[in-house]
Amino acid sequence: MDTGNLTALELEAARSYWIQAVQGECFAAEFQALRENMPLPDGSKLARFNPLLDEGFIRLGGRLHFAKLSREQRHPLLLDGRHNFTKLLILQTHIRLHRLGVRIILAELREECWNLRSRQTIKQVLHSCLPCRIAKGLPGG
Repeated sequence: MDTGNLTALELEAARSYWIQAVQGECFAAEFQALRENMPLPDGSKLARFNPLLDEGFIRLGGRLHFAKLSREQRHPLLLDGRHNFTKLLILQTHIRLHRLGVRIILAELREECWNLRSRQTIKQVLHSCLPCRIAKGLPGG
């Protein structure tokens, strides 16, 4: 067993694993219906997104199918904003972008994935960010 720093391939494999795990947990019925080429269950929160199954991932369908964009841009991954993994992904993006605001984080995340209730979740994560709360609460001078 190799110990030490993780490689970029290992980090990407771990990220893919967790995205599939989150999708399997949050969208179990939709995942099974897509796998069996059946219609989505009644009341599915994904039905309006016209989802498709691509290499084990649930992706956003839609009008951009023939656009000259990368596959990830045409069909971003679908994630549930209420899941802790999604909140950690938002926090990681917030920190990586030097603690910028909701619109910038939303634009950055949408390049790769589509989160259900994304604005609401981003606001919640940013509100709980301790360094941002401290910076906003300090008196000037």
